[in-house]
Amino acid sequence: MKLTSLAVLFTVIVFPFLTLTRNQMKMIKEDARLRAYYDSVIDNAVQDAAFVISRSVKDFSYGRKGDALAVKDLAVQTFFDSLYYAFNVYGNPASMARVRACVPVLIFIGEDGFYLYAINSYSDEDNNTVMEHCWFPKKHYIGELLQDRYSVRYTLGDQVYVYDRTNSELTKGEYTDFKDKIPFFADRDNFEILRDSAVRQSVEKEFALYIEKYNSLCHKSSFALELQFPAVDEEDWKRTLSDVGLLAFAQGFPVLHGQKYEHYALGCARVIRKAPIVGYKYAGQLYYCRTGCEFYRDTVRENTWDIIYFNAPEEAAQKGYFPCTYCRP
Repeated sequence: MKLTSLAVLFTVIVFPFLTLTRNQMKMIKEDARLRAYYDSVIDNAVQDAAFVISRSVKDFSYGRKGDALAVKDLAVQTFFDSLYYAFNVYGNPASMARVRACVPVLIFIGEDGFYLYAINSYSDEDNNTVMEHCWFPKKHYIGELLQDRYSVRYTLGDQVYVYDRTNSELTKGEYTDFKDKIPFFADRDNFEILRDSAVRQSVEKEFALYIEKYNSLCHKSSFALELQFPAVDEEDWKRTLSDVGLLAFAQGFPVLHGQKYEHYALGCARVIRKAPIVGYKYAGQLYYCRTGCEFYRDTVRENTWDIIYFNAPEEAAQKGYFPCTYCRP
């Protein structure tokens, strides 16, 4: 066979494979671009919701207690509206419903507890089965039993609710108020480890229970995908544990190649939390310390009005405050 004939034969055999490979690579690139767009849309939506939370409580300062839960409905509405506009489906009920179905769970992280806003099944007035998003009951951040006696309900800040099983007494206060009874609370680092673990495990446990419920609904409805527990990065968990905000889990948006689409996004409204560093004036000198400092709590807090809160020691130092010699923040 002549060389030209071999070349033609080779081209005839190989060309379809080259075409398929080229088309597949193009599809993979388009799929990656599509997934990146989904990520961006969801991230922007959850940040829009966090902004609404922040704006809604702008009248509350770090030194005052505001009820962030009063704006949870507005935060969720803002989140979904942002998605509708991004996908250009606002005003189209069917398309909006498909978008909502791809975000089966939103978790509103509150100061003293959290709420799931998730797809649920219920019967309407005509006894018809309806499947749509709704608010689940509030859940608290419950930690492990300490010393086989104390059950602790945490908040995102320093306040705790301690239930003494021996005396059947529930006491509320800052964690330092219980350091004599609970040695773990004598050290702030230990307390923060316990608190963060309680928040994380409480959210994970409730989400895991919902996954079971959601997946059972999938088998009884037209839902095509089962919900899986997301692999949340450690750094994102730390952000989740530190501030009031919204945590969104998305899956099922159409893709072109590979595994199904899954994504989570977190938006925090940092203006709600009480800052961890407090500045004050004592004996004519400006100082800053941790809010749990014994000297500040026992000597300063009730005897001065010159109190200001900071997010970090560096911020206080820039304002001319010196570190407390007792707690050494």
